Amino acid sequence: MLVHAGTLLAVPGREPLPRQTIVIREGRVVEVRSGFLGVQDFPGSGAVELVDLSNQFVMPGLIDLHVHLTTEVEPGEALRAVRQDAAELALIARNHAMEALAAGFTTVLDLGTGRLPHEQAIRALRDSIQRGAEVGPRILMSGSPIAATGSARTGHYLPGVEAAVGPQAVCDGADDCRRAVREQVGRGADIINFYNTGSLNDEDLAERSMTDAEMEAIVETAHGLGRKVVADGHTASGINAALHAGADIIDTAPWPDEESWTLMKSRQAFFEPHLHAFAVAGAGATGAAPADVRVLQVLSRPPSAKIAFEKGVRLAYGSDTGIVRHGDNAGDLAELVRIGLSPAQALEVATMNSATAVGLQRALGSLEPGKTADLIAMRGDPLKDVGILRHISLVMREGRRIEFPRANDRHVLIVWAGTVCLKPAEAPLTRQSIVIRDGRIERVAAGYLNASDIGASTELVQVLDLSKQFVLPGMIDLHVHLSTESTASGELEDVTLSDADLALRIASNAAATVRAGFTTVLDMGTGRRSHESAIYAVRNAVRAHALVGPDILTVGSPISAVGSSRTQRFRPEVESAIGPQGICAGADDCRRAVREQVQRGADVINVYNTGSLLAPGAPAQPLTNDELRAIVDTAHALHRKVVADGAGTPKSAAGINAALLAGADWIDTAIYPDAETWRLLSSLKKSYVPHLYAITAAVGDTPATLAAGSMGWLPDHVLQSLWALKQQTPAAGRARQLHIPMALASDAGVFAHGLNAGELVEYVRLGMTPTEALAIATTNAVELLGLTSDRGSIVVGKRADLIAVDGDPLVNIRLMLNVRTVIRDGLIVKQ
Repeated sequence: MLVHAGTLLAVPGREPLPRQTIVIREGRVVEVRSGFLGVQDFPGSGAVELVDLSNQFVMPGLIDLHVHLTTEVEPGEALRAVRQDAAELALIARNHAMEALAAGFTTVLDLGTGRLPHEQAIRALRDSIQRGAEVGPRILMSGSPIAATGSARTGHYLPGVEAAVGPQAVCDGADDCRRAVREQVGRGADIINFYNTGSLNDEDLAERSMTDAEMEAIVETAHGLGRKVVADGHTASGINAALHAGADIIDTAPWPDEESWTLMKSRQAFFEPHLHAFAVAGAGATGAAPADVRVLQVLSRPPSAKIAFEKGVRLAYGSDTGIVRHGDNAGDLAELVRIGLSPAQALEVATMNSATAVGLQRALGSLEPGKTADLIAMRGDPLKDVGILRHISLVMREGRRIEFPRANDRHVLIVWAGTVCLKPAEAPLTRQSIVIRDGRIERVAAGYLNASDIGASTELVQVLDLSKQFVLPGMIDLHVHLSTESTASGELEDVTLSDADLALRIASNAAATVRAGFTTVLDMGTGRRSHESAIYAVRNAVRAHALVGPDILTVGSPISAVGSSRTQRFRPEVESAIGPQGICAGADDCRRAVREQVQRGADVINVYNTGSLLAPGAPAQPLTNDELRAIVDTAHALHRKVVADGAGTPKSAAGINAALLAGADWIDTAIYPDAETWRLLSSLKKSYVPHLYAITAAVGDTPATLAAGSMGWLPDHVLQSLWALKQQTPAAGRARQLHIPMALASDAGVFAHGLNAGELVEYVRLGMTPTEALAIATTNAVELLGLTSDRGSIVVGKRADLIAVDGDPLVNIRLMLNVRTVIRDGLIVKQ
């Protein structure tokens, strides 16, 4: 990759150079050369990407050593701490991390909150970004700050609540503090953070919260484990004790004394103030709380950062976002200039100094050969005005250009559709306009309308030109597993991945699913509580438009008999620790199981009415007729549909039929229906929801290539069974002959998410017309869910879920494998 920089500040602290080319290979800077080099200057290098920033100012990515990615700048933080689980917090942190990245901060240090769910969320996000599953800044984490009993941020709640929610990393005595450090490192901490004084919020702010021996034990143990140490406190006594103990970074510290400056210089410690955070807090301070009084006291004195700078103490950069608004990470740059630093010096603090403070100066902080290609660009010169850094035009992380999602910024969206199929059963129309307001379809009219045609101001209207595309309703998939991947580690992940890990995976898979054109999905769960809490967190975030994804309906955890599918796979003590949920025995207990699932948030109730396809010895009907009736009756009383999910063996038709007789709304999978199944489906007017593509994708096309499919990690005898099943004519063919209604259910998660439309191709291979296949994925599906008045077709008043493809899918269904445009709930999520 070649980056043409109009002006390049390669090493903050040195002079910038004009017309430079940065050569990047495999995420690292290879060289920096004068002039604008071209592809011809690198013969034999293969494909070379050129990034033209020839009219912009380019510099290294910024580094923020004090953020709180899981917290919000709004009232109620203490209450959220006892409500939000790690899954919710991981998604919150994910969005805040992207705001930091968009602000030009390619590396951040999260200094924790002291609560275990927050710690789990940050670790999950950090690891997900490191392995490339998520986009975000490089995250360093301190885990939970180490504190003495009763000191900063401990003892907020009733004793029983405090015991349930934390805090973590509390220690008393030198040996106990060594243990606390080791625990934090064992749980993934990159940096050790400890509270060396009381908190600004305390009624009586402790001058120091730990003994010399405790602080020395923390620093010595951390350094022995290769970790830098941040001492986070306020008063001179605690600051100086931390410096004597060997702390690497002194954080916040509004009240140091002369000894503090002498120690910082002699021990080469960094001082990391929060000027902008104090300014923001002071603007809202009333003096009614201890923190308000102390903030006003700090602001009435010369800033400690100014004194530090004048005395030659090295400064590091920390914004304290989470206390101030996320994305406002650059606020301290202007404050540093205000107290006397030049813009060049302020930029050096936020790059070279901060990289050195955490021991990453060999990789970060400048754009020199061998260093990581983290860079930012802007239209203007920050060496003249650091305010320019609030308007970053490009961010690159490890040589990868970051694309940030664009929000619809208009009130009305007009879609110009070259061809539109308003409803699969109807003939398509050409040259139509679809007017969308507040996420709903307001009007469908012939011709291409503009703002004046609907009586709206041009400033309020956005026009999306799809005049060369074929527009359809968004598709619906009634069987996905967003928290799973088709890998051999699936069962191991049940005992290794936290709900925070799973929430981030679900968010990624949900984004892939909606971009494939599926605007509504039903997640069928796994039976594990961590999966359940993660899917609820993502569902709620998508509905709040905090994440990109389809509207997710979920069953929570499937309801199963003791010992049936997906239960009792681990040792008893492990089963007790991780789940499974939704287990019942007896009609009354099964009613309880349904009520619990609804209470926890289930939109639909799923019952395992047969054994599993992967467990041939499982019973054909694991739940009794009374248990099945109790499940269905209770769900219907609570206004929930019931899907009976079973496959098993040829004998498992008994379980399928029992579920139909009990009143299940549709049967899912059902690879081995019998004559009675077809009779019941017809007479009871129920739907059959098969999985065709999942079987096709599971194994290779010949006995010699069985392991080439998405489930190639399974034992050979199971792969052979799946291959034999692949050779058979699917039962869906018989269902079509009998005019049994069907709906699309792909079972994504058994194969890669985003390939859900492979099911449509299989329908057409079976003999259906593309129109029939599209109806199965839209109108049939919403009828099963009871959502016909809300989605499934492009009709005035319905939710604006639209997709578009190049060409005519009514002629070539394979076009649905490459959806070009997606609008979900009136918002453009792919274009």
